[in-house]
Amino acid sequence: MYISKKELLKQTGISYGQLYRWKREGLIPEEWFIKRSSPTGQETFFPQEQILQRVRDILRLKDQYSLDELAKILSPEISNRLFEEEDLEVFEEIEIDLIAGFMDAYEKDRFNFLEIVIMATLSEIRRRFAMSETEILELAEGIFPYVKELEHDGYLLHLYQVNDAKFLMIAKNDIKLYVDTHIEELYKVSLMEISKKMKLKYQEQFHFIVKEEQ
Repeated sequence: MYISKKELLKQTGISYGQLYRWKREGLIPEEWFIKRSSPTGQETFFPQEQILQRVRDILRLKDQYSLDELAKILSPEISNRLFEEEDLEVFEEIEIDLIAGFMDAYEKDRFNFLEIVIMATLSEIRRRFAMSETEILELAEGIFPYVKELEHDGYLLHLYQVNDAKFLMIAKNDIKLYVDTHIEELYKVSLMEISKKMKLKYQEQFHFIVKEEQ
């Protein structure tokens, strides 16, 4: 859904000058300014949810940070931000002795936030079911080819068991699964819920922008 520039200014109370200043300063991505034909010529539209949330974030934070600092906080988007090994050690949800194993399993040393969330979830599974490091890293390796295809955190992660074998599945939140009754579901968790909790907890350390509940 899109919102016109006129309606955006009306809803948020910001001025035309503020909007374009924030664009020049890199606080609002240029690609969000979408030109479309209208009966009076051309009009500018924005992706509604993204622009309204961004304006709320800027208004909330502008008295705490300079525009340069805000640009660093808001851009690049959190979905594109990469975390290195020293960052991983900050997240208490990720077991320290698993970090090196995750780096080997994923064959890299920089991770996006969704990968961080999945590492935290795997660490919780290890604690909950008293699994060995080898067992949890085998699960990590098994889902790695699919993790890099995920573009957001709107998924459920399922842990199943067949006889003595455990395996993971990731499915969209709105998908109803019909599973063989011989397969036992041991655990299910929303990656979005884990993501929200971690962003709130580490908001100050990493300048996460947490969406306000509507």
